[in-house]
Amino acid sequence: MYPAHNFDTGAQPPTFGPHFNPTQQQPYLPLQDPLIQGADPTSPEVFRQSIANVQEQVIQLQSCARRVLSGIQNAYQAGNCPAHTKADISTLKQILELTIDIMRSSGVGALPVLPGPTSPGGIPPVPTEQQLTERTQQSLKRFFDQVLRHQESAATAANLLSAENIGKVGK
Repeated sequence: MYPAHNFDTGAQPPTFGPHFNPTQQQPYLPLQDPLIQGADPTSPEVFRQSIANVQEQVIQLQSCARRVLSGIQNAYQAGNCPAHTKADISTLKQILELTIDIMRSSGVGALPVLPGPTSPGGIPPVPTEQQLTERTQQSLKRFFDQVLRHQESAATAANLLSAENIGKVGK
């Protein structure tokens, strides 16, 4: 059995700046954005702004997830504070909930999240149909190869077990 550790020091978790306050979190409504107030909720401008908001949230989510992963990987290193990792995990959960809320309320949630523009003011790269077809074919080939390896492994294990049983019966 593993020893029980209580890492909770009773100290307040670190704050992550004024941009994220979980106690004052409200549901995201795309029309609350000052840039698109008074705009038609079905307009392309509102949709573009919603996509940009989701991309920003995904970047924050990735950053927080990296902090959590680093905290977990270095959990037993000297100088690592479990309270910080605990706070990062809590923040990650909250950012994830906010991102889900933004994606649901804006209508962007059904779309794939593409990487943002490579340069300021640039247009994000949109894959062509041929690129999507190639990606899908590569993905299916990897999946097929994986299933084939599993089947071969299962067949080998079954052969070994049946050979063992035949050897025991013959003795």
